[in-house]
Amino acid sequence: MAWTVLVGADDRAPSADAVQLGIELAGEAGSLHVAGALPYEAVPYGVAAYEQALNEHYERIFALVDAQAGNASYTPHRLMSSSPPRALADLAEDVGAGIVVIGSTDRSRIGRILPGSVGDRLLAGAAIPVAIAPHGYSNDTHSVEQIAVGFDGREESGVALAFASFIARSMNLPLKLLAVLAPPAPALAQIAPDLGYEETVRAELGAALEKGEAAVTASETTSEILVGEPAAALAEASDRLDLLVVGSRSYGPLRRVLLGDVSAKLIREVKCPTVVVPRAWSEPIGVSPPD
Repeated sequence: MAWTVLVGADDRAPSADAVQLGIELAGEAGSLHVAGALPYEAVPYGVAAYEQALNEHYERIFALVDAQAGNASYTPHRLMSSSPPRALADLAEDVGAGIVVIGSTDRSRIGRILPGSVGDRLLAGAAIPVAIAPHGYSNDTHSVEQIAVGFDGREESGVALAFASFIARSMNLPLKLLAVLAPPAPALAQIAPDLGYEETVRAELGAALEKGEAAVTASETTSEILVGEPAAALAEASDRLDLLVVGSRSYGPLRRVLLGDVSAKLIREVKCPTVVVPRAWSEPIGVSPPD
């Protein structure tokens, strides 16, 4: 069975970006669900004007979704909750979603990601991968032709690699592993500037990338070592990427997406759609992304 993609939407323009990315990730065989999530609670008494306002709000949401979706089919959901992020997470579990897709806040720069309040809370508690579309993503024609993943050999990047491989293999797309050679800590640079730091770290990253490539089953796999501060280097590289996958931080609740220092900086500077994967992610049995 093909995987299920859940998009969280409201009536603001960035929701069109999320819908566009959701359509691309679902492909022709995937199941696409779109949830209008409103931060409302039911009033204790029947108030016709309140109910009418809710209906009109949902109508605006799904009018925006329909305009972006075009001929793409989707299942609509109306979510009304004091906590839209929790409602989205609960719905993702109910429909068996493999990923939740959201847009950036409309305060972000064009082409950049800046999660809003819902995005921030999803990135602090979702149990499945969360994808964020850059602001303005729906304005241009896009296609995901390659998957990229931040990988350095550590456990959390290994989970990101497993998810990226899962997507790349099933969509028959090439996979690129990106490692970053960061500068030495200031203390190390001052005390012992000539310890062969760059050569040693480059060799270790090269060995990790070689093992990573050998561990995946994508149709085509390549790797590259970037140089610089990790978040800045990945953000700069994202200008030529279709989709970037990164892992969560190495501590905190196992089954939750939690941004570490690098991913928290990266998510606000990256220029391509980005997926953050919780540490406990594992390939669903009998479920695969569309061919």
